[in-house]
Amino acid sequence: VYYGKATELIKDARAGNVKCHDRKLQQTSGCVLNFYLTVRVATIRDTAIIYHGPVGCSSSALGYRELFRGIPTELGRPEKYELNWITTNLQQKDVVYGASDKLKRAVLEAQKRYDPKAIFILTTCTSGVIGEDIEGAVAEIQPGVKATIVAIHCEGVRSRLVQTGYDAFWHGVLKYLVKKPEKKQKDLVNVASMLSYTWQDRLEIKRLLNKVGLRVNFVPEFATVEQFEQLGEAAVTAPLCPTYTDYISRGLKQEFGVPFFLYPPPTGIRNTDEWLRKIGKYTDKEEEIEALIEEEHKIWSPKLEAIKDEFKKLKGDGEIEVLGALGQGRLLSQLPYFDELGLKSSAALTQDFDNLILEDLERLVDDIGDVDVLVNT
Repeated sequence: VYYGKATELIKDARAGNVKCHDRKLQQTSGCVLNFYLTVRVATIRDTAIIYHGPVGCSSSALGYRELFRGIPTELGRPEKYELNWITTNLQQKDVVYGASDKLKRAVLEAQKRYDPKAIFILTTCTSGVIGEDIEGAVAEIQPGVKATIVAIHCEGVRSRLVQTGYDAFWHGVLKYLVKKPEKKQKDLVNVASMLSYTWQDRLEIKRLLNKVGLRVNFVPEFATVEQFEQLGEAAVTAPLCPTYTDYISRGLKQEFGVPFFLYPPPTGIRNTDEWLRKIGKYTDKEEEIEALIEEEHKIWSPKLEAIKDEFKKLKGDGEIEVLGALGQGRLLSQLPYFDELGLKSSAALTQDFDNLILEDLERLVDDIGDVDVLVNT
């Protein structure tokens, strides 16, 4: 954990001397497998999931089918959505003697039951502790299975930072699913979008980019296997959260030459303008984007001013303090937005911090001033 001024955090990070502390009491912590990863993989269409571990490690999947069916189909949720999953249900005997045969049988069963286009193998603490050769099992069984097998090394104890699950997932996607581009699609924009940035955000992004003749490849939630396969054909990878998008963006650039940017996320008018302009730069749509921004400002700027006027009435002679953020991506996106609304935000919470956002945090402090930052998983 860390608590202090953003300016001090920047200075210490530059010097490689961040004064973080271990917590005195921690009764629970996040699981790399369950806390962030399962919810992403569970929505991918035409797939099956194998939890390679004790049955309890699959418990987080129990409610996801019902949860995501709550998104109305009229808003664009795919009509065909099933959550197909199997657990290898590792026991004490498997821990002692190994369970690769059990894993292979589970893969064959998943192919037989669901006929998926991809099968995700999610590792657990147990399979990690016994040193199960997941890659060897995949190499052995893949020739006999129609689906593409995607191994994701996401043992719950792999990291004290649950966002490590993002990187593990994207590594598996890059290694097994993304195909070498047959052609480049100049009108295709990759957006790696967690649904904690809401479904309505997706609809708005699609609306804006469609107006200038661009198509959005949203991954991973509700994406098809084909959408992952064509990630390498896009004109650019655009962020909603730099932490979430970092690994896949750099991997697509390194392996397939897809350019990317990590900042800013499209929250608020200023940052959305800049986000659109960067996409326009990579898709040769600069003029269309400027026309779009001008058109949208006429609609939304008066509405924003009306909201600011309401806040002014509420605060009177004082200030309305807002405490926000979640991950470091929201730290960067929310504070400027609060500033646009005329609200004061003198502190922010974030689950994580690393040098990935250091320059952007410096820019943020220059724009809105110093703030207290609490980093706490």
